[in-house]
Amino acid sequence: MERNNAERVFTLVAEIGGDIRGRIISERWWLIWIVMGIQILLTNSITQLLLWNGEHRSLIYIGLWGLHILLIPPIIFFIHRRSGGQRTTTETFIWWIWTTFILAATCTGLFNEAVGLPLFFNAPILSLLAAVAFSMMAMVTHRYFLIHAVVFLATMIAMSAFPQAQFVIYGGCWCLALVALGIYYRLTIVPHPARQL
Repeated sequence: MERNNAERVFTLVAEIGGDIRGRIISERWWLIWIVMGIQILLTNSITQLLLWNGEHRSLIYIGLWGLHILLIPPIIFFIHRRSGGQRTTTETFIWWIWTTFILAATCTGLFNEAVGLPLFFNAPILSLLAAVAFSMMAMVTHRYFLIHAVVFLATMIAMSAFPQAQFVIYGGCWCLALVALGIYYRLTIVPHPARQL
């Protein structure tokens, strides 16, 4: 390959990476992450307060978490601003990763209920599922997400060690992870138009 052609290929690859980062800003994913982090913290804080007050009726928590899940699509579609173009394969993978996480997390609690265990018997598994989801994110987007995977493994250990505060720990970890991610991209990545080759 001639040097001139090689430079054009490298420029194109750099622009594709820049376009993905630019979409995070222009499509307001950074803001979605911040809002979702706060929503997760609120839901987990309410859950923890109910547990501390001795509430053990499963339907209360199923209703709370069901509402939490039902609010996710409206939040995304209200804030999101599609910049046009076809959805990329990476975007599709990301949707599958997090949809699978939500389904698996939901099934964890429902399984406990079905077999007669307390609804949150194995709540630390939620952090393990998050760690797996972030490791998949690292595989399809950027290795940076491996840090989040390690943090959620540590969160699982903390939830197991301090079960009386496990939802404060879990919600706090999610809030910190998503808000930090949103602020990082908002402050450091500036979208730029693709250069002509």
